[in-house]
Amino acid sequence: MPEVLTFWQFAEEESTFLQFLQRTGTVLAFPGQWVQTREELVPQPIQSLVGKSIPSDLRFSLEPFAVEASLEIIELEGQQLYGISLIDSCVLDYTRGRFRGKNKPGFSNLYAYFTTSRKQEKDPQFVKWVKKNLSRGARHNARMASIQELSPHSACQNSHQRRGN
Repeated sequence: MPEVLTFWQFAEEESTFLQFLQRTGTVLAFPGQWVQTREELVPQPIQSLVGKSIPSDLRFSLEPFAVEASLEIIELEGQQLYGISLIDSCVLDYTRGRFRGKNKPGFSNLYAYFTTSRKQEKDPQFVKWVKKNLSRGARHNARMASIQELSPHSACQNSHQRRGN
């Protein structure tokens, strides 16, 4: 099961989050959705991918793991689509919040798997990197709860938990 963090975030705070992520190592990004060509899944710097489009879902990986990411292929309505496996790759998935307007934060999600589909543990360096990012997000979430005068229960519900196997 994945390690999950759901957190509040204003639209203008996303760039701060992405800058923090880039300071944690050489981080590359992939689209988080299915794409039409393998070439679209070449790992690239975060800002390059974000600058090209506004994807709702991104996958981040430290550079050494990005080149080893596992490709998945599905067929949908007679067309082959390609994606990066969340379970079998060392990637941190980021679902961008749907921002509800000025001064109204949206929920974003970070999640990753620490074991593969074959029940093998992922690289300890990857696990440590993910936990660092989830911890920062959880601290940010607690701060947002107090700023927005939201109840800690509603703002931090499922804020950082290991889902049961």
